[in-house]
Amino acid sequence: MLGERFWHRYSQEDRNVSLLVSLIGLFVLYPVMVELGAVRFYRLILVVELILASISLGTTRRHRNLALGLGGPAILFQMMVFSAPSHLYLFIAAIATLFFFGFVITVVYRSMLAPGKVTVDKLAAAVNVYLLLGLAWAILYGLIASFDYGAFAATTTEIQTLEQYVELGAEFIFVYFSFVTLTTLGYGDMLPMTPLAQTAAWM
Repeated sequence: MLGERFWHRYSQEDRNVSLLVSLIGLFVLYPVMVELGAVRFYRLILVVELILASISLGTTRRHRNLALGLGGPAILFQMMVFSAPSHLYLFIAAIATLFFFGFVITVVYRSMLAPGKVTVDKLAAAVNVYLLLGLAWAILYGLIASFDYGAFAATTTEIQTLEQYVELGAEFIFVYFSFVTLTTLGYGDMLPMTPLAQTAAWM
């Protein structure tokens, strides 16, 4: 009972602002983790953060159970990818993470459309949906590249093996490409080269 009251109270007080601050913190953290050589754990940190966020955003026990049910497998398979890289584990981890992202985006989007006056928290929810869509597409690009290393051409990063892909945390190199595409900046230093990669980009 006490836990229910706590989560209900938290869910009414700047829940999306907190998520937005944490997402921005993760974006800032990424280059630091690259320098420290710990980038392979970035995905785990992101998934754990989104589990906690979706638990707090969900106003019902069903939401919180779904957050754990979808986020748990994503974390499990991410750990399996790091300990024993394989295309099968990577594929399952990416699909599980994308399903989980879809759930979080839905929860945040519904909170944005909830009845009532426009607040700072609802504006933060709109930004969160935008950022989460960019992250979801980054995972999709990374999934494509993990099966075809020639799917993208980049002037700064060359990936030739699955082990190198995992060690570099390469899927988050695609965060850059995802948001450059999403914001229509189009620097041209990273390009989709195959029909599947190009379709994902224009979608």
